[in-house]
Amino acid sequence: MKAELEVVRLQGWAFDNQEDVDDVTCIAAPVFNSDQAVVAAISISGVRFQMPEEKIPEYANAVMKAAGMMSEKLCGI
Repeated sequence: MKAELEVVRLQGWAFDNQEDVDDVTCIAAPVFNSDQAVVAAISISGVRFQMPEEKIPEYANAVMKAAGMMSEKLCGI
C-alpha cells in the first residue's frame, strides 16, 4: 500500500481499476490549500468500456488540471 501511495504522490493522480465495483474505473487528483495540505479531491468515474486504457493518461491530465484550478482558487491565485 505504501508503494502504491508513493506512485500516486509522484504522478499526481490515483487510478481505481475495478477495485471497489466491477466494471467501474475511477481517476482522482488531490486539491491542495495554501499550506499544501490535501483538502479535497476531484475524480471521474466510468464503466470500463467508457474509459479504455489508452485514454487513461488523457483523462488523468484533465482531472489534474481541474484539481490544479481548484487548488489555485483555494489559494487565492
